[in-house]
Amino acid sequence: MLVLSRYRDESIYIGDDVVITVVDIRGDRVRIGVQAPPDVSVHRQEVYDAIKNGQPRESSSEVRKPTAPRPISAPLSQELSKRKTKLADEAKGLPVSIDAPVEFGGLTSDSAVM
Repeated sequence: MLVLSRYRDESIYIGDDVVITVVDIRGDRVRIGVQAPPDVSVHRQEVYDAIKNGQPRESSSEVRKPTAPRPISAPLSQELSKRKTKLADEAKGLPVSIDAPVEFGGLTSDSAVM
């Protein structure tokens, strides 16, 4: 077995077609990215072992297509609307303050600039 050391964002090439890149390092876990041609299978060891033993493939090992966000459920939407209305009602009674003009070298912040 060849053992190589790499820092984050550094890569290892296997042949001309496969690139392994260290994406993140957190404690004793390393996240890697693998770029390979479509005809090269890339699996985690437990998935590879399951395939070799004839067990069905895990859905987590397959490439997932992005899905559209789920709509907010009616009860949650109603709750958010109630909270927004409540906050708006509470803000109605708050005083609005206007800062006094500030003077800078004989000019004030409310004087017109010519």
